[in-house]
Amino acid sequence: MTRTTLGDPLFATEQATELTARSMGQLISGTLGALTVPGALTTAESAAVLRAVAQLPAQTYNPERVEGEITRFGPALNDYRRPDGVDLTAYWQQADLARARWTALELTTDPMVALLDRIGQAWGAPVAPATISGRPVWGMTIREINRGSLVHYDEAVREIPGVLDQDIVGQLAVNAFAVTPSRGGETRLWRKRWQPSDQRFAQGYGYLDVVVFSRQQLTITPQAGQLNLFCPSWYHQVQPVLAGRRVSLSCFLGYTLDGQLVCWS
Repeated sequence: MTRTTLGDPLFATEQATELTARSMGQLISGTLGALTVPGALTTAESAAVLRAVAQLPAQTYNPERVEGEITRFGPALNDYRRPDGVDLTAYWQQADLARARWTALELTTDPMVALLDRIGQAWGAPVAPATISGRPVWGMTIREINRGSLVHYDEAVREIPGVLDQDIVGQLAVNAFAVTPSRGGETRLWRKRWQPSDQRFAQGYGYLDVVVFSRQQLTITPQAGQLNLFCPSWYHQVQPVLAGRRVSLSCFLGYTLDGQLVCWS
């Protein structure tokens, strides 16, 4: 494996030949910045993702909250946040609908199941869906991000506190790519986590670029079939695609107090 870094030697990108519990633990603990693993999706699984994209109705994020269009299949809990919590009635309706539509595809190979199985094998225990009042949430989404995103962070303990049954003490972002652009579409990751004074730079669901000014940065270039993992508590951003498409299977992994991994979108 190879590791590249500038600045803090623990904020690095590691290119590994296989996923391991040790590398996931390093990401969770903050002693590694990002991890890339090739071949996480087979050619057949990537093709299944693209067939699903062509057949399933896609949902776009609220245009008032994003910079550019992000198309997605499968509900994300953050989209149902309200000032007083999460609108679970609307969320469960969409989660049930997504399950029915996904099942109706009758895929010979289910890439979502295959990817989570591989992550669980590396961790040493199966990855289970997170639950709300004992009910499993929708675990993984398909996302096509071609016009980039705002600088933002993702942190369940701040964004949806108390919603999940599990006590999440660490969080990872998972992206496995079915197809990637020939130019653009990189993920940028900054060595900075949210602090209260950052709110003066808030814009929609994210922040103005100045929030990460002069901070150490990693750039992760997506490759077809590749798995990218990082802690989303670090500020991060997807760069616009300049040629081609950027389609991924994506979810969050939560590390719980009892050492288990759970997933949600």
